[in-house]
Amino acid sequence: MVLKYYCQHCREEMHYIDTTRGKFCQKPECQRAQVQVVIEQKTSKRKENHKKLFSMFEAHQKDLVGLESRHEIPVKLLESIEKNQPITALLPDNNNRVTELPEARKENFLSHLKALFNDIKKGQKNAHKIYVEELEEPLSSVESTLLGKACATCKGYCCNGGGSHHAFQDYPSLQHYLSTQAADITEDQLLESYGSLIPSKSYHNSCIFQGELGCTLPSDMRSFTCNNYRCSSLTTYRQDIAKSDSKLTYAAAVDKESISRVTIFDMQDFVQQQ
Repeated sequence: MVLKYYCQHCREEMHYIDTTRGKFCQKPECQRAQVQVVIEQKTSKRKENHKKLFSMFEAHQKDLVGLESRHEIPVKLLESIEKNQPITALLPDNNNRVTELPEARKENFLSHLKALFNDIKKGQKNAHKIYVEELEEPLSSVESTLLGKACATCKGYCCNGGGSHHAFQDYPSLQHYLSTQAADITEDQLLESYGSLIPSKSYHNSCIFQGELGCTLPSDMRSFTCNNYRCSSLTTYRQDIAKSDSKLTYAAAVDKESISRVTIFDMQDFVQQQ
């Protein structure tokens, strides 16, 4: 008996070799249908994760009351939980470990910063890689506060991209920082300012400024890349903030199919559940 294979969209017969690439034939309309199926599957998975997140909090309502009685959750936040419909945020999970920062990595960053500083003084803009040309408009105070707490839930998954020696510092970013200072900064002063903020311990294979409690640089010293960047999960959360009257948020850091960290926060408070 010869097995026959059919496209899941147009139902026309497919050659066996074509089925190794998928269950849809190569006609444009069938490929579009395949993309739509993938989108629907991802949307369904996201909804499932949101339901899972809600279920976790429903299962721990008694624990929340217990935390409040032991002063582990502020009374006002507990009142907000009882009165408000929360926004949910599902975020990536930084599961790297914190390790001692090798002295060589610190020296490499400071050498990179020194080279940038000298190129700015010489006007040699293209001597190094430029990551982002311009700084975007700052977020509103509400967005900045809530998105910052969402990032604290994730613990800096995106900071892995700054894992070599650069921390995304480039010509436009450093030039902007220098231009905002009240007086001219010397090379030694610049290296001392940044060097003093490098933590003794940071996340393995991540940006050297990603310490145990988050980025050790104040925002005005960070690169344009760091200040501009928002992952897709954070972008979705920002859109949800704009549509909601409530600022109460249930957030979770998700590693593959499991929730590894959960936080509850609003504009005033931030509580982490393990």
